[in-house]
Order: sequence, then C-alpha cells, then structure tokens
Amino acid sequence: MTFLEETLGHAAANPHRRLHEAAARRVLRALLPERGTDIRGHLLPQGQLLQVSGYAERPRDFEELLRILDGELRLITPSEPRSASGESESVDSVGRVEPAQRSYQLTHDYLVPSLRDWLTRQQQETIRGRALLLLERRADLWSARPEKRYLPSLAEWGWLGLVTRRSQ
Repeated sequence: MTFLEETLGHAAANPHRRLHEAAARRVLRALLPERGTDIRGHLLPQGQLLQVSGYAERPRDFEELLRILDGELRLITPSEPRSASGESESVDSVGRVEPAQRSYQLTHDYLVPSLRDWLTRQQQETIRGRALLLLERRADLWSARPEKRYLPSLAEWGWLGLVTRRSQ
C-alpha cells in the first residue's frame, strides 16, 4: 500500500503519474477479482479498460496510463486470449477471424489484498465513498443469501439515497 500511495497518490509522487491517478484507480478496481478471492485470474480486454478508465475520448492518455501501470510500475500485464486451437484470434459479428484484442490482468496474486486496501482507504475518506462501501457490502450479502435482514435499514436507505446516485 505504501508503494501505491507513494507512486500514484501521494503529493510527493511524480506529477506525471498523479495526473493519471483517478483513471489508474478505476482500471485497477476493474481488474480486481470478486470479493472473497485473492486469485488474480480476472482478464479484461483493452477496449473495456479504455471505457472504465474514462479515457474513451483520449486514447493517447490511455496508452500513457497503460505504459505507467505495465511498463513502469509493473502492476498489470498484457495477455492475449487464446482460442481452443491455441492461436490468438477472435471472431467478429460477420464470422471473420480477426487477431484478438490485447487483454490485461494484474501481475501477481499478492497484489490483490494490497490493491483492495489501497482503493478502500481512499473511499473511506469521503461520505459518498463510505456509503458506496456500505452499499457494496450489503449487495455482496444479498447476492450470497437474499434475505430481508441483509437489506439496508430505513435509516441506512435514507442516508444512501442522500449521498449516492440512484444508478449506484
């Protein structure tokens, strides 16, 4: 967590990296596996990461972000999905075979707990972040066992309605 904070989030961090901190947080959050598992096996295509990062209109900034996360910090690693025959390919909507788009995943399994802690710590600093964490915990409980007791109380529901967006 100290490494992540010093390289991306700290005021003394490289200003070039700090410029991409919010997008890096969104990309790293997207690459995290589901709660309850610390295995990195989550692989996302570059196009999906472009959308998640918020750089859809700025592909050069996205390329720079990937260079920082992969080349400099070694937090993510590229991977090409393999077909059943072992070749790297994908099929488009017409049925033509095209080269597969590059996908990314976290570099190591041991990054998962540290990344979760780092991302959660930043969320806990704001009221909206704490509300989203509560909502996430409640959603996890409800997904595991859909029982009334896992729904937010009336006071929590009101608070969540005030500090979060309806879409969340």
